[in-house]
Amino acid sequence: MYENLQLLADQLAADLGRSILIEDSSLRLLAASALLGVVDQSRVDSILLRRPDEMVKPLHRRYRIFSAREPVLLEADEELGTLARRCFPLRTGSTLHGFIWLIDEPPMSPEEVAQVESAAVVAARLFVRKGDDSADRGRLLNELVESSERVDRESAAARLLALGALSNEPPFTLVVLRESDARQRDAGEWVALSSRLERGVRRGAVVAGTRGAGVVAVLTAAAVGDGGEVADVLAGAVRPAAEKVAVGIAGRVDALASVGELMDNARYAAVVAARAPEFNGVADWHRLGGYALFQHVEQGPATIERLCPGAPRLLDPRHAMYRDTVETYLDTCGDAHETAQRLGVHRTTLYWRLNRAEQLMGMQLADASARLDLQLALRLAALLDAE
Repeated sequence: MYENLQLLADQLAADLGRSILIEDSSLRLLAASALLGVVDQSRVDSILLRRPDEMVKPLHRRYRIFSAREPVLLEADEELGTLARRCFPLRTGSTLHGFIWLIDEPPMSPEEVAQVESAAVVAARLFVRKGDDSADRGRLLNELVESSERVDRESAAARLLALGALSNEPPFTLVVLRESDARQRDAGEWVALSSRLERGVRRGAVVAGTRGAGVVAVLTAAAVGDGGEVADVLAGAVRPAAEKVAVGIAGRVDALASVGELMDNARYAAVVAARAPEFNGVADWHRLGGYALFQHVEQGPATIERLCPGAPRLLDPRHAMYRDTVETYLDTCGDAHETAQRLGVHRTTLYWRLNRAEQLMGMQLADASARLDLQLALRLAALLDAE
């Protein structure tokens, strides 16, 4: 759709000799023509920064563009430094899809207004078609990653390739995005994040869709390129919009129909990314290290107790200070000086806390085997906090 909108913007600009912008209903720039005719700094900034100028947002509210059903003339504003401009809402029925913007300098003739209105009808239809395609891709992606029948997964893979949603460039990688903290995004935010991911990667190199409270995406080799990292691609495509989102990566497989087999691994990697700070929000299943041990074991308090009988007492919320102290001590490989510095306490205070923690757990931190058991139990406890 975006390529067709760009063609429409370029043709309209050439016909009218005016700069054209096309935005979606959230004022995200989708297409922009060359800077033709008279322009102001706000128009230049919108194109260069690919977002609306914050200074002109009061004009959007003042002229009620989001409820408009006819073209709106926004008069010049000397205080804001903006020229007069016309906003053409893109609608089908009551649904607002976006806007076409033109600078109204010199004032547009009735014939020019009529020409843009006709173009607005075409643009609105492109939005509808894009919505239909997205729904079809979403259904096929769901079948690809969730169906238990191999024949259904193969059929979904074939149709995704036929639609051009993905290019047949293996290996394929499966990615899961989920919350990394207690925040609960609404469905609209996940849809927007899914769309941002698709726009941020080369066309045909990724297909993404929402799955419950999160996003699932399949990437081709072309999304990464030679020697690239999936984590870097995702960070560039969805952040900072994806702040507080955990990313789990699993792959790679040579057959698109096989990516569903990676789903459990990608979900588990996302859980680890959410709870283990050393992954900085992005975890590759192949690089989970010690966390890989817990994927297929019963994850519950009983397992924590089996790993280290004294750990549940340390995990009592009333003993949070001792847990923090012990975890820091273990993270520094038992370096008392470094631990005291990180905690901001005197070394005498540190030793007192460690002694008190040992009493709570009924174990000695000087015992290397006991330390390993405790560290595994604490890692598992962190993963349980994510569920």
